[in-house]
Parts: sequence; structure tokens; C-alpha cells
Amino acid sequence: MKRIIRFGIVLTLLGAGATGIVLTQNNNGDDRASEPLNPAAITLWVYSGGWQEYADAYNKDHPDVEVNIRKFSSYEQLLVELLASISAGDAPEIAEVDSRFGISQLAQSGQAIAVENGRADHSQISLLERTFRDAFGFSGQIWAAPVGGALPMIYYREEVRTYAGIGAADFQDWHELTDASTHESQMTEKKYGKGGAAIAVDADIPWYAVNMSASAESPGTNGMFAELWTRWTQEAGMMEPLQHEKAVSDFINGKAQVLIASSEKLGMIEKYIGGKFAYHMQRFPQVEQTGVIPDVHALMLFSSEPAKQEAARSFAGYMQGAEAQKLVWTNSSLIPARPDITQSLTASDERSRLILDSVRLFVSQMPSPDDQSQWQKMNDVFIRMELDGRR
Repeated sequence: MKRIIRFGIVLTLLGAGATGIVLTQNNNGDDRASEPLNPAAITLWVYSGGWQEYADAYNKDHPDVEVNIRKFSSYEQLLVELLASISAGDAPEIAEVDSRFGISQLAQSGQAIAVENGRADHSQISLLERTFRDAFGFSGQIWAAPVGGALPMIYYREEVRTYAGIGAADFQDWHELTDASTHESQMTEKKYGKGGAAIAVDADIPWYAVNMSASAESPGTNGMFAELWTRWTQEAGMMEPLQHEKAVSDFINGKAQVLIASSEKLGMIEKYIGGKFAYHMQRFPQVEQTGVIPDVHALMLFSSEPAKQEAARSFAGYMQGAEAQKLVWTNSSLIPARPDITQSLTASDERSRLILDSVRLFVSQMPSPDDQSQWQKMNDVFIRMELDGRR
């Protein structure tokens, strides 16, 4: 299934490689890939977890390379500081980047190093999931080496399914899910004096909006997210306003009946819920027809002195290796960038199987120069709707 979706579509509707992966320079500097790796210390900027363990595993085979990690609280914060550091001529050697926005700006900075676009080493590049590669394609080149990806999911308590009477089936309609979660929130309030929220939505609202909006082949449902968001933000008790950073913890602590969040959150949810209550997980309704735009994590390299650049190149290559790709799944709940690794994984439970099976539904979204501004505009629209709902 192939299609390309832009964030701007939703705004309009609202009315508002393997270990040996090849990297090439985006400037006239010499290609030093053939030179032996010299002892070097490199700086890695990240916004997600698990990277210290990856760096430690890499260091066992590369003791002459020191990977210094700087962790940011969000991708937005990392991107702002990364663009500033590039302007100041002080960029890190390597950084974790996100497919949802910012790639075109970084690619045009003059300091990013492009991943070989397949002309010189097509067999190795082709080992990576195509939609993951497409997410970093700009001006005919691939600008970051994909590590792993995720998709938006719905997590909900057992009681919500019981009330809906759907048995072991998934919810096929957002309104049915909303009605069931509202009922259970009200029942909890009657029983305990406080019901909490019916719905909790994690912070990446524009990503959920785009994935909830149907493609052009499915007319009549494109305004679904705007319609639901209006209900969720204006009906009393539906959703705690402006609490998206707490959404996952609210679900874990029993303060929300339904959670909309990334599949990447599964590890945390399983760890902290334990056996406190039963819950289920499913993909968004109708994705079998519309497809899913994944969120892809990748590594982007920046120009530096030859020894450091080669060390960064080596680490990026390691993250496409079989060992690291398996760690990406077990440690971070990210779908590996290599389909052969994904297919080799033995899912131990129904939730894991559901996530790994979702790769077949992924569709491509290519970077665009205005994706960051479109993301921000969408987010601002939804936040204004929340504020209006409080009045």
C-alpha cells in the first residue's frame, strides 16, 4: 500500500542498511570511509531512551570510540538546539532525529551527511524498511539512517470492552469507543466519588490526527479527528485539558479509561501496570483501509574531523546490525528498521504480535520544507480547541 500524506491536509479540514550502510558527504570534503578508524570521542544527541545501553554494547567491540550522550526532554527541544548548534558551527557528530518534521531543514543546513541513496550500494540500503527510508528522503537522497519505528495505538481498560459488548473484537468505530469510555468513567465516579477522564491523549496530537484522517480513497471521514476532538474537549469529564504529558501515567494510574499513544509506550505501560488491572490494545479503526504513517527514529550525521566522522559512521552502521536491531525491539518497543529482523522476532504475546504485524500497513510520508510549521499550526489549533472547551 502506497500513499503520501501531508500535515497540511488535516489543517485544511480543520479550517485552520545493514551494518555496512554507506554514507556520503554533503560537501566537497574527502571521503575517508576507507581509512582505518582512529581513537575518537563522539557526541550523540538523543530524545528517546535506551541509547546508553546501545552505546555500551557498541563500545564492547569498539573500545577506542567513546560515545558521549546528551539527552533532551523532547524531539522539539533537540531540534531547536541542533539547528542553533549548526548555525554556530558546533553541531554534534551524530543525532537522533524524528521523521515527523525537521528533516528538510537539517538536510538543507549544509552540515548533514546524506545516507547513500542506493546508487552505490543498493543491496544494503534495500535491507531497510522502505517506508522508513522514504521518511528521510529529500532532494533525491536519504538523510538519516533509520533505527526503528512505531505506530499510534489505542489502549483501553477491560471494562470499556465489556460495556461495549464487542467480546474479543476490536472497536470499529471511534464514537462507540468514546461512548463506552464515557460510561465507564461515569460508573467509576458513582462508585468511588471520582471517575477521572474517559480519554487521555499523549502529546503527539498532530500525528494522531493525520493517522485518523482517511485517505482520498475514503471520502466522508476526513473530518473525524476534528469532530472527535471537539467532543473530547467540550463534554464534561471526557478529557483533562492540557494534560497530554501526563496521559500515559494517568492511564497507568487508573485515571483514564482509554489512552491514545504510540506503540513505543507499550514497554512502559506493561512494566508499571503489572497486574493492577486488565487492559487491551488495538490499532486505530479503519487502518486496514487507510494505512498507517509510522513515526520513525533515525540517526543523522554531521560534518566533523575525519576520525570523529568515521566513528559516528561506525556507530550508525552498528545500529543497523542484527544485534542492535533486536535490542531496539526488546528495550525500546520500536519496530526494527530491518524487515528481516522483524520477521525473525518471536512475539511472546498478543500485543507484541499486533505491533510487529502492523508493518504491512505502513505508508510513506516524505519530508517537506513546511512540515514543522504545519505540525505547529495543527498543534496550536487543537490546543485552542481545548482552551475554548474550558470556557
